[in-house]
Amino acid sequence: MKKYIYSLSHIDLDGYFCQYLLELKFKQNSDSTIEFFNCNYGSDIIRNLKKIAKKAKKQDNHIIYITDLSLTDIEADFIDDLYHSGLNLIVFDHHLTDIPVEQYEWLHIDTSKSAAAIVSEKINQDSGLLESVNNYDMWNTNEDIYVGSLITEIINQDLLFSNGAERARFFLDFFYFFDKVLIDKSLSDINVHDVFSQFWKQKFKNQESLSWALAREYVSKNKFEKVSGKYVVFYEIGRIYFQYISSITHEENMNVVLVNVSKNGRVSCRSKSVNVGEICKSSLPSGGGHEYSAGGYLGVKIIESLSEAKEVIKEMFPA
Repeated sequence: MKKYIYSLSHIDLDGYFCQYLLELKFKQNSDSTIEFFNCNYGSDIIRNLKKIAKKAKKQDNHIIYITDLSLTDIEADFIDDLYHSGLNLIVFDHHLTDIPVEQYEWLHIDTSKSAAAIVSEKINQDSGLLESVNNYDMWNTNEDIYVGSLITEIINQDLLFSNGAERARFFLDFFYFFDKVLIDKSLSDINVHDVFSQFWKQKFKNQESLSWALAREYVSKNKFEKVSGKYVVFYEIGRIYFQYISSITHEENMNVVLVNVSKNGRVSCRSKSVNVGEICKSSLPSGGGHEYSAGGYLGVKIIESLSEAKEVIKEMFPA
């Protein structure tokens, strides 16, 4: 009997790589089909699940994988209702959550590793890229993290795809290229590995991508102003640059907390000393994440300047 697989995952390296592992697992079976959906945290989760449920209910032999999406109790209740309505689904995640894992038999959370590493273990599917993806997503600093940063730069580019399915398809093919051609040196007879090595040497310095180099230059040239004695606030810094700036800053100062506030009210926090996950969960709608990496939205509030962003953070965070 044909098996129908549906995958809903996050829109970052870890989220897309979960789907890559699922495809590797199930594409070996000609009797299986797999369809990919992607979204960020928040209301898009339920919106996408409604689409998937409508499709899955038409097939008896189906399974829905939900990966790398930090769930609120509202979303967990929605998924539980789908589960008890007869849908076959499972959630693999690694974000901090107040949702009691034991309450839902479909929920599997392990905060010690990336979602992709969890998926790999649960479906018994490995990849030569998995260690790099795990190290990058969990910010385990070693040379593998720079492979993750390279791939993430591609993911964060505006690829002008008209819909999410096309983006997912591109990334899955991109991962396969890295995994099976660039890393497998037995295929070096086609010189792809050598060509990429030359590209790497020309574009990157000391195994750091261009974004890392720019972030280091930014940190070295700027004297950051702290708010409430501990928090450095940024306004409208690109997500990937903010991640790198935070990592570089914490190499020198483990106590500072970095907060990026976007014009649309998106707040992102990075720390090595404060549980920003708890603060974001209690202070922001749909807020949450990891202990030292979290965020959320300010609702409908529009932020117009850095000074306004600083005032928002003064209200959110303790001195």
